[in-house]
Amino acid sequence: MPNILKHSETAVAKALKMGDLYMGGTDVDKGPTSSTGFHNGINPPSGGYTVYMNKASGGPSIVCPANDAELIAFPQKLTGESMADVNACFAYFAGESDKMVMHNPMYTVVTDSLVAYFSPSAIPSYPRSGTTLYDLGSEGHNGTIVNGGTFNSNGWLNLDGVDDEITLSGATSLIQQKTAITLCILFRMETLGSLKGLLGTSNYGCTKNLGLVASNASLQFYNDTTTCMNTSTSIVETGKWIYAVGTYDGTTTKIRGFKEGVMQSNQTDTKSGATNSFTSEFQILGANHSGFFTDGDVARASVYQKVLTEAEILQNYHQAAIVTDNLELAVNAGNLMSYTPDETSTTQDLVSSNTGTLTNGVDFSNANAGGWDFDGVDDYITFGTIGSFLSTEFTFELWLNVTDSVGSKENYTFNYGYNSNSSLLLVCNTSGTGNAAIAPYYRSSGGGVTGYGLGNFNTDEIVHLIIRRDSNGLNTAFVNGVSTGVSFSESTTTTLASSLNVQLGWAIPRNKAGAYFKGKIYQFKIYDTALTDNQVSKNYNANKNLYN
Repeated sequence: MPNILKHSETAVAKALKMGDLYMGGTDVDKGPTSSTGFHNGINPPSGGYTVYMNKASGGPSIVCPANDAELIAFPQKLTGESMADVNACFAYFAGESDKMVMHNPMYTVVTDSLVAYFSPSAIPSYPRSGTTLYDLGSEGHNGTIVNGGTFNSNGWLNLDGVDDEITLSGATSLIQQKTAITLCILFRMETLGSLKGLLGTSNYGCTKNLGLVASNASLQFYNDTTTCMNTSTSIVETGKWIYAVGTYDGTTTKIRGFKEGVMQSNQTDTKSGATNSFTSEFQILGANHSGFFTDGDVARASVYQKVLTEAEILQNYHQAAIVTDNLELAVNAGNLMSYTPDETSTTQDLVSSNTGTLTNGVDFSNANAGGWDFDGVDDYITFGTIGSFLSTEFTFELWLNVTDSVGSKENYTFNYGYNSNSSLLLVCNTSGTGNAAIAPYYRSSGGGVTGYGLGNFNTDEIVHLIIRRDSNGLNTAFVNGVSTGVSFSESTTTTLASSLNVQLGWAIPRNKAGAYFKGKIYQFKIYDTALTDNQVSKNYNANKNLYN
């Protein structure tokens, strides 16, 4: 389901604030409407927008302009004023407390004790122009972009390292004099240097530093005592997206850094009690000192007045409250930690150092938060030889849209080593009838091939597909969290071989020219276990707001 909304002139807990409109459902269920006042929204059409406007009762009025021209025409009709372009429309809606425009659904983010949240990819947070970065957290400390930061259409702000910074006036109370805080930022450095401010209040005088800093290769969390004090891990390099999380619980100051599928951490117990209080400005990619401006990009920043749990940190990292136990491979076209639209040749596994190579021009579409577009002619993604974690039980998970534009087409969707012995190939067969047949093929250790039908799903729409095999060899498929009602048991449980080649969209060893996948793949995961029915439902519900 899409994001859900409520109009309120008073604060609403555990929801993102956009003027007097509150968005729920990114992490906490807000139903039913009769008791919560939240109403279902509508996801924007591909290439279009959703406009929400408060009305006296019955939830918001919702309009879905299909393109830029329709969006420009809508506020012109509403106000009688001319709109020069879509940026003028965005600026108009940003100035309205009871109206909002979106071009994509919001990612899941933990909202409990979220006091500040900035996401430039979302139009309500940054309307594509101007000097205001709007705070979607509970306290409304909007940021001022000083000296001309540049918006990148892929969803981040770039600061030049010369004099650019983002300042939150009067926001020191977000983290000062606190015994429980979490600071999070998704950033990428263009150049390295000493003590480059990322997020927080830093005066570069001992006793007056509290926040995240990139100092050459070191990611640091400063939490001064009566002198300068930080904990750090060596993870920073240019050109790499890094998700940094600093936590303080009144005793332990801890830094975590995620890069290229690996998390590094360090901590210290030097500091105890409340964080220091001092005069400073709270800044994003900035510093209260002219010599420490930061040259890089920022895609998200958040502040909590609580210590996030490990599960909550992973939820923000994966942008969804998915099952993370036994997760062995996870790629997501809509997560900058997995795929960067300005670096189109590779995708990064979110849980290991494995990478996939986009081959023959796999395209990217930013609709529905982002997906890879396969042309059905020669596109595929190859991960090389991985998969030593696979054994007798596993779960494969995809968010995908199979395009049924030709009859009787084999769509090689996921391949694990097929034609080798002890391998697997997942095929989605279309026939021009509006549905695809789910067909996994196993090649045994002796070379025999067995194919099975596991039901069907609709083509030309985004679906959540899971193929699960348990330790007894029972294979089951789920579409949108629900079993297809079809299963099969192998007479002899096949143990998949280790370290075979993996592809999305084709099968290199099979080498069948007419079987390239046609459609979009948004996410792909492998679990080294058979997910339970409840876990299947959890993963579906965690992302369904992105894909309707």
